[in-house]
Amino acid sequence: MSLLGRCELRAPSGAPATPATRKALALLAYLVRQPERRASRERLAALLWAEVDAPQAATNLRKALSLLRRESERHGAAGILERDGDYVRVVAGVLSVDLDAFERAAAEAEHDPDRAGDAVDLYHGDFLQDFAIRDASEFEIWMLRERQRLRNLASGLMATALERLLATGASAEAAAQAALRVIAFDPFEERAHRVLMRLHVRQGRPAAALAHYRDFASHIGRELGVAPEPETLQLFNEIRTGRRKTRPEPETEAAGPDETDAFVAPEAPSARRASWPVRTRALAAAVAAVAVLGVIGFAASARAPRVPAIESLTRVLSARSNFHRPALSPDGNFLVYSSHQLTPGNQDLYLLALRGGRPVRLTSDAGVDENAAWSPDGTSIAFARRSPAEGDLCRIYTYRMPDGPERLVGRCKAVADSRLAWAADGRALYFSDKPAPGRSSAIFRLELATGQVRAITQSPDGLWGDDEPAISRDGRKLAFLRRETWAASDVHVVDLSTGEDRQITHEGDRIWGLTWDRTGKGLLFSSNRTSDTGLWWAPLSGGEARRVSSGLLEFRSLSSSRDRDLLAFEVVRDQTYLVDKARPSVEPERIGATAPVSSQSSEWFPAAASDGALAYVSDRSGEEQLWLSSGGVQRPLTGFRRVTITEPRWSPDGARVVFVVARQGGGDVYVADRAGALLRLTSDAAEDASPVWSADGRHVYFASRRSGAWRIWRVRADVGGPAEAVTRDGPRAVRLDPQGRALFVMLDSRAGIWRIPVEDRLAKGPARMFEAALQPADWMNWDIVGGSLYFARRAPTGQQDRISRRDLASGRETAVADSAGLFQVASFAVRPSGGLILTRRETEMNVMTAELGRSR
Repeated sequence: MSLLGRCELRAPSGAPATPATRKALALLAYLVRQPERRASRERLAALLWAEVDAPQAATNLRKALSLLRRESERHGAAGILERDGDYVRVVAGVLSVDLDAFERAAAEAEHDPDRAGDAVDLYHGDFLQDFAIRDASEFEIWMLRERQRLRNLASGLMATALERLLATGASAEAAAQAALRVIAFDPFEERAHRVLMRLHVRQGRPAAALAHYRDFASHIGRELGVAPEPETLQLFNEIRTGRRKTRPEPETEAAGPDETDAFVAPEAPSARRASWPVRTRALAAAVAAVAVLGVIGFAASARAPRVPAIESLTRVLSARSNFHRPALSPDGNFLVYSSHQLTPGNQDLYLLALRGGRPVRLTSDAGVDENAAWSPDGTSIAFARRSPAEGDLCRIYTYRMPDGPERLVGRCKAVADSRLAWAADGRALYFSDKPAPGRSSAIFRLELATGQVRAITQSPDGLWGDDEPAISRDGRKLAFLRRETWAASDVHVVDLSTGEDRQITHEGDRIWGLTWDRTGKGLLFSSNRTSDTGLWWAPLSGGEARRVSSGLLEFRSLSSSRDRDLLAFEVVRDQTYLVDKARPSVEPERIGATAPVSSQSSEWFPAAASDGALAYVSDRSGEEQLWLSSGGVQRPLTGFRRVTITEPRWSPDGARVVFVVARQGGGDVYVADRAGALLRLTSDAAEDASPVWSADGRHVYFASRRSGAWRIWRVRADVGGPAEAVTRDGPRAVRLDPQGRALFVMLDSRAGIWRIPVEDRLAKGPARMFEAALQPADWMNWDIVGGSLYFARRAPTGQQDRISRRDLASGRETAVADSAGLFQVASFAVRPSGGLILTRRETEMNVMTAELGRSR
């Protein structure tokens, strides 16, 4: 039974075993929290059915107990409850409860503070979160008291864990994550606020630290009628006076009550802290707002656009599964999103009223429905659909809300996943596509009345291309992302009347989402431009982008309301780590040598050498680096700044690793030896990817856009230098036949693995289909090792289904791993022995809305 977060009962098989009524589930939840897990029948009846007379309450209790008994029997389990005279008892040993593990860990942390973090990791949500039943006020009171007690316990553990984290010299990102988690539980815990202020200063943002203090001081005064603690005030004055000494130029942040002297706190009541009941009343409204205080940008002058500020956050959806691309209706009252959560085996669109209610399923096609966009009048949506039956290329539909019908209005030429935006006049759609396979993507306009399509943008050859179209409220400007590589983007805006294309950002960082603010004077986007992920705002008039919230999570897929200052987005809490699957019949085991040093760090892109050494990418230091694990020792091989590292692969002799470094200006191929000596093999403005070694280790083959379209190239592995084209246009990922007689490639935007004969190291003859199952999204998820092809298969939902091995000689295919729960980008690596290293991903995805205001 799960009591932390969502309340649910599961059978030993993992299948849901929820009884037919919520009061039956509430009865069980109450019992497991009682001494000896038992309570009198009279107490249970009064607790849950106080609104009816005693005989009827007793009858209702018998029915609830019967429902629980039948549900357990339906799943082949013994009875959960037994009668003990006038009492009802939970049968000993038949029910495992997540809250028990948390309380045991909390008790251990009292004696060993270093264990506090372990206890915190077990607190997956509030007690009976979002659980409510009708006409049971006594149960509600008990539940709220228990929830607050456990929340207080968790808050104290988080503060202890934060102190231990700081004592061990953790990275700024890890400390900030821990501090924000404390604040989310107790918005008035000033130790955590002081940590964030210091971290802002360490990252060169003293103005953000000062703004954080002012917002916090105002909030705590308004909600509790108290002033910040003396330590917090002292830190504020130290930052402020230190900043004036080092930066004498005029400050840009809003002035405080008296900018000539140290800040003087307003008079406060004598009580240093409000009572717990008062704090509890303030808690719900304050959690989200305070968690994002402090990194709000400020306008440079009164005439400049005012920077958006998040005033409150609301969690709309949450699950350890996927919700994709939330789209806000123009009035901000409804949300459309894509999910396979409610209907397993099929990914469809759902409509959710933000003011309450259950999700309503809109589509039911066997394909993958995604990327919804609302019409300006809110009467229709457009969306993209892809399915193997259509070659996995997207088709574009419109759907009349709320009951349809859906209408096919267009087709993509060369992409499976197209992002959509509706023109302001409602007569056209903007979508991302490629003019032809192998070309860079662009933004196109589709006329709904005629089906006519014309290009709006044109990305330079050699880049990934243009994506994420977003139309300004007046319909005159189109914002989009220009991706230099799959992991490096910048924001552009094109004037639709003149065709003028203007670049808004210039950093080439990862950007996960893009939308206009309601004023039309700026753009909101999510980026990791300062190593930690946060929400940013860039003024259309030019100038530096400013932080809107600290984030420190993967905020993605932004959507804004036309008529309200409301934002919707995905928030992802995830971690990736490596596990070893030596044989198909053996359960995978976590590789301890690469276990993240904190819950915020992740490991991915593994590569195994013949002697067991492991190369992998990790962000445990706060930056992505290539790491080596050998002989029980872990150490970084690189020391890059603000790059993305992908696709490491060992040389045949196990002495060197080839890998790709993506940064502003493209992606290039590097080689590192075990001592960390680096050699850059390629250096050009195009994207290079998918490096593999020749059998003799003298050359590296790789895919590149340097000719304007994807091709396979070859370069010397010892000196780099000019590269030699091996194929014609088309292949975008490559592996080598062990005998050197063929190249195995993936063709750009096409499913399948293709075989091309090789003579004198050059491709000769046409490409022929070898394995049709691999989808374009899995261009990294395949390998050829020891005479076998390993690849990821996907279910009709678009989710990976399993990892298969196909013998190159016989063609026989066998399943070697279930790919559920694997990281979708770099799912696995193959050891020379044939064993797998899997990249596991633990994900909690939330869809949230944010009310936006304007900073001072």
